[in-house]
Amino acid sequence: MKRLFGLKPLTILDLAAFCAMAGLLFAKAWIDMDYNWDSLAYHVPFAALRTGLVSPDQYILPPSLQAVFVPVVQDYLKGWLWKLSGNVNAVNLPTVAALVGMCVALAAMLRLPFSLLLFAAMAIPVIHVAAVKTTSISFQTPPSRQRWFSSSTLS
Repeated sequence: MKRLFGLKPLTILDLAAFCAMAGLLFAKAWIDMDYNWDSLAYHVPFAALRTGLVSPDQYILPPSLQAVFVPVVQDYLKGWLWKLSGNVNAVNLPTVAALVGMCVALAAMLRLPFSLLLFAAMAIPVIHVAAVKTTSISFQTPPSRQRWFSSSTLS
């Protein structure tokens, strides 16, 4: 088989499928507002608060609770994306980027096709639901914090 840019035809097809799926996920995240209660209650307001889109008087929550619930770096990233783009849905993009990055890293480590990993990840219902949402209890939250969330919500 003839190679294009030093890549096998199946590799080019795999990259095209991966880019198409990732593009669709980014588009969905960009146009779809996340109306889950936790997104509107604290994820989006935290992002706005940290980057100055709202004042501390407009969103009152003790700093101790802010530190417990949401990672600060994530708030700043989402807030700056919102501020720079002017679109509140930009807060959904880091979750999609984390999913795509996870698939790229797994593809490199396991030497599996990119698109296979992305399609396999999207076949898992909880990942499928959380892939284009603001929620931080997904790919971005460290496992230690995920255990804390699950144990605190079950007790």
